[in-house]
Amino acid sequence: MTTTMQARTNEHPSVTCNSLSRDIILGMLGGIVIGTTLELLGSAVHGGSAYVPGVPSFLASFANEHTAVLVERIVYALLGLTMNLPRRLFDLDRLSLAAATALHFLIVIGSLLVAGIYLQWAQMGPQLISFIAIASAIYFVIWFIIWFSIRHKISQMNQRLGARTPRA
Repeated sequence: MTTTMQARTNEHPSVTCNSLSRDIILGMLGGIVIGTTLELLGSAVHGGSAYVPGVPSFLASFANEHTAVLVERIVYALLGLTMNLPRRLFDLDRLSLAAATALHFLIVIGSLLVAGIYLQWAQMGPQLISFIAIASAIYFVIWFIIWFSIRHKISQMNQRLGARTPRA
């Protein structure tokens, strides 16, 4: 009986089967939406008036373009999953913010690197270093925006709590 109670009290409230399933589905769908949107933007910039669904050398490595695009979508879905699920690291009490951020960063950048090399977004060498630098810069800009937003919300909650607490 005690072990069951301990397990229930130690279980993190946000880790349920439903929330995990939702995070998996939303991560995969988000990856497909973001990947396809970036693909459309890239095609508009580099493809001129013709739609190019990916890097031409990647597309040419398949028997037909339909298969190549399907593989791209699967990679986008997996990339979305590896971007969404690791956010749960920030919910773990045993990890400091610095440790959670470092681990999250390595997972996100590592996933982008694998996808980028596979989909031929970047070649080995200086282009790959630029890819990593740009992805890292985007990561930290987003991280700081989220951090300042959370910090602001906490400050507002503390002000509200301070206004409600009677002073002696």
